Amino acid sequence: MDMIVMKSLLTTLVVCAGLFYLIGPAETHTLLASTVLPQTTGKIPIDAKRWYQLNNVTNGLEGLFDGNTQEAVNTGWNKLITNYDAYYPLMTGEQMTIERIRMYDGQGENTGAPVTLFIINERWERIPIARFIGDKYNNWVGPDPSNPDKFDLKTPISGARYLVLNTSGAYPNELEVYGTYQPGPAPTAAPVRPTPFRQMMGVNAFEWNLEDANAPWKIDESRMPAVKTFSAIRHYMDWEKL
Repeated sequence: MDMIVMKSLLTTLVVCAGLFYLIGPAETHTLLASTVLPQTTGKIPIDAKRWYQLNNVTNGLEGLFDGNTQEAVNTGWNKLITNYDAYYPLMTGEQMTIERIRMYDGQGENTGAPVTLFIINERWERIPIARFIGDKYNNWVGPDPSNPDKFDLKTPISGARYLVLNTSGAYPNELEVYGTYQPGPAPTAAPVRPTPFRQMMGVNAFEWNLEDANAPWKIDESRMPAVKTFSAIRHYMDWEKL
């Protein structure tokens, strides 16, 4: 069998098997519905695992939102970038109007390298809404270091598509955001689609698994019966060969 024909056949088999798996019987496919969750007022929930830090970090920012005011947030040592951002994307349909911010000031201070909380709106404007300099000891402080006992923003702010924390490594022990919160739609679970066992049986292969070792431009026909016992073959091939 010509090698080019064999490669084309293997590629076609993989594509067809994949399409059949994705399409499946028509009756198993339904559109995913979504549930509109109610709007809430008070402490805005923050999914700590959603933060993405633009640096080589060892730990995430879960400690900033775990309710433990006595433990400092440590994301690791020996960072490549001294001053960096951490991004928190809001999901589709998710909205918040931020009215109050509380940060717990533990030990130490960072007056020379403040932590700044921004929002980025839909026009990609980066707007600062809070600063933390750590000059109070074991106290909750507000967003304005010059008036640390006031937690309310001067003007509530909405329209965030991202929250951004800029830091040089320091953080408050806790960060709490208050206001009005509208979760994004919660998708319902996808229906379970039964998959016949025979569709799960396959093999991964390279072209040299089928080549004649003494004449690599030819198929070793003695290997074909074993290959034909599988319902699908995933052929690993560089794109430039297609």
